[in-house]
Amino acid sequence: MPAGKPEQSSAMLYGMIVFIILFVAATVFAIMFYVKYSDTSTQLATQQSSNRELATGEEARNVGQLIGDRDGSYLGTLLGQFDNLYKLATGKMAVEEQSTSAKLSMAQELVNDMYAAVGGGSTAPDDVSLAWIASQLRSQRDEYMQRSQTLASTIEQMKEDWDNAVANFSETEEQLLEEKAIFSSQAQSMQKQVDQIQQLADQGAETQMSMLQSQLEEKNQKISATSQQLAELEELYSKSESSRRRLEEKIESIKPRPDIELEAYKPDGYVLSVDVQRGIAYLSIGSDDKIYRGLTFTIFDKANPRPEDGKGKAEVKVFEVMSKVCAARIIQSRPDSPVIEGDIAANLIWDSKTPYQFVVTGEFDITGDGKVDYRGRETIMQLIRDWGGIISDEISVNTDFVVAGNPPRRISEPEGETDSVDPLAEEKYEQTQQSYQQYKALLEKAGDLSIPVFDTRRFMNLIGYNTEAKLSMPKM
Repeated sequence: MPAGKPEQSSAMLYGMIVFIILFVAATVFAIMFYVKYSDTSTQLATQQSSNRELATGEEARNVGQLIGDRDGSYLGTLLGQFDNLYKLATGKMAVEEQSTSAKLSMAQELVNDMYAAVGGGSTAPDDVSLAWIASQLRSQRDEYMQRSQTLASTIEQMKEDWDNAVANFSETEEQLLEEKAIFSSQAQSMQKQVDQIQQLADQGAETQMSMLQSQLEEKNQKISATSQQLAELEELYSKSESSRRRLEEKIESIKPRPDIELEAYKPDGYVLSVDVQRGIAYLSIGSDDKIYRGLTFTIFDKANPRPEDGKGKAEVKVFEVMSKVCAARIIQSRPDSPVIEGDIAANLIWDSKTPYQFVVTGEFDITGDGKVDYRGRETIMQLIRDWGGIISDEISVNTDFVVAGNPPRRISEPEGETDSVDPLAEEKYEQTQQSYQQYKALLEKAGDLSIPVFDTRRFMNLIGYNTEAKLSMPKM
């Protein structure tokens, strides 16, 4: 090996050793630095956490502005300021061993007590402060002072009024005493006058009694004469009243009475011609007069248009209607008095211009067999409605006709034992009595108002429905 090569190899070896030593040293240094950095980071994180517990970042940056001038540390300055506030609020020195929470609690209790003292509750709201309480106390103090001044002024005024009243009372008392003396003097004078009058009265009593007795006798004589004249006048009046009544009765007997049934016999039409073989009569009324099929009429003799019983010479029933004329079948007629031209056709219910108003009362024998028809009243009312009439329950000045059947039947008043047999006997008796009284009242009112009243037979005659009724009523 050449001489220069071993030296070169040694240098490289030394260099390698130095590099390794330096590398190891650098590695150890790096490890130590890392460990130190880790400890420092942990301490820094712990310190930052502690700082955040003391104040936020914003508060820490503005701590000087928030606390102001400090004497020592910021926290110490802040605690000192809090102790000063505690002293201002409570008037007591803060104890160093007490926490701020305890001091704040004591201050809050003081605020609650003061709030209750000014009329609040046991616990002060969050918006109540010592300044507000002081303001309330100041207001109450001012109010009490004003009341005290007002009360003092009132007391002063009352004292002044009392003094004036005492002075006035003294003056009034003196006036009353003076008036008492005057009244006493007047009373004595009046007593003397009364004594004098009494003496005069005693002296003239007999004379006055005699005069009064004479006047009384004179008055009695005048009263007796007046009574006799009054008796004569009463007798004369009685005779005059009797004469007046006789004259009124005589005038009433000769005075013509109004015919209240005239409207019932008013002609509705006339017979134009008669087909005797077919039993058809042609009447002078048609559809223009609101005639319709099924309507019945009574035919009255033109020479005797108003029979007392309302019974005509025939009954006809319309079966064909034209504009001006209608054809009616003769359903009943008298052989001795045939229907002729010019006879009168009338129906009490039907009218071509004005509907008549009816009141229907009582019990009805429509077929004329002597038996009361159970639905007789309803049948007549329905017939009136069908032919254009109006039904009313009460009589009034607007009522045209009253159709009165037989009086309602009345049952005997039940005796004591009847109730056990028929519990409704008393109720039935009352109902029949009430129906009978209503029937009588309706007829009396109709008479007072001069309203025509027709019984069953006259009503059936005046509407020409006797024959139709016997055919249409069901057999019992």
